Amino acid sequence: MHKNGKFIPLLALGFTFFLSGCDYFADKHLVEEMKEQQKEQETKINLLEKQQKEQEAKINLLEKQQATIINTTKKVTEVVGRVERKQRLFDYTELDPSQTHYFIINNGNIGLAGRILSIEPIDNGSVIHLDLVNL
Repeated sequence: MHKNGKFIPLLALGFTFFLSGCDYFADKHLVEEMKEQQKEQETKINLLEKQQKEQEAKINLLEKQQATIINTTKKVTEVVGRVERKQRLFDYTELDPSQTHYFIINNGNIGLAGRILSIEPIDNGSVIHLDLVNL
């Protein structure tokens, strides 16, 4: 027994190293697997960052288009307003100041005559600006 007793501590020590070596190989496999997962996650993160940059570029383009549409709408509104004013001018007046040079008003007692300076539309008619002359 004494001869075998010397081998028992060596055997126990060798068995311990053997078991720890198995753990090392198992852990090494897990570490490799985690490294692969980390690489996959980094690839996904890079893809998401690229998509985010593309989305930001699209958002910037849409904001520019929206600003352009707003400016264009304002200009169209101004033009439509001018056209409406001109239309009201012709709706409420029977005279075209560019073709009519003189104007005479007579309601029986009072008579006015003058050169037409301008015609301005109001809500229910028009105002005629005259340069009066004596009759």
